Amino acid sequence: MIIIEYDGAGVRNTNYFDSESAQNGNILVSRSGKAFQLLIPPAHEAAVLEMGGAHEVILTNGSATLPTRRGHRKVRALEFLFEDGSTRPFVIQVGHKQVAMMPQTGQGTREDLTCLIYIQGPRLVGAFPLRYRERKHLPCLQPWTGR
Repeated sequence: MIIIEYDGAGVRNTNYFDSESAQNGNILVSRSGKAFQLLIPPAHEAAVLEMGGAHEVILTNGSATLPTRRGHRKVRALEFLFEDGSTRPFVIQVGHKQVAMMPQTGQGTREDLTCLIYIQGPRLVGAFPLRYRERKHLPCLQPWTGR
């Protein structure tokens, strides 16, 4: 079982980085208050450089068709778009099994959230304003429009 200890919105301690999930390269999403935390396993630490140029993160909650061992399956998922003003921003999409607490649907949009990025330690390596929205299908890959 993965345990995460929070210090306000931040992650103070976790056993995630020693878990089988982290060893398999699965990103974990957790949530505390108005912050979403992305725990990036060692296999994906290079992705942190791609995130660094962003000025905000757009989080979209919806359904996605994700690969499985037996093909593909439609699941609830989250899409984190690292908005940097380019035509090809960096995106992370995670299925519900990689999320410690999925946001409830029916919340509409929110602009008062934060995205915190952690690597092994846990060590905070990025903090971004986060905007939240819901869509029926992912990927969305669209800039923020306020709806």
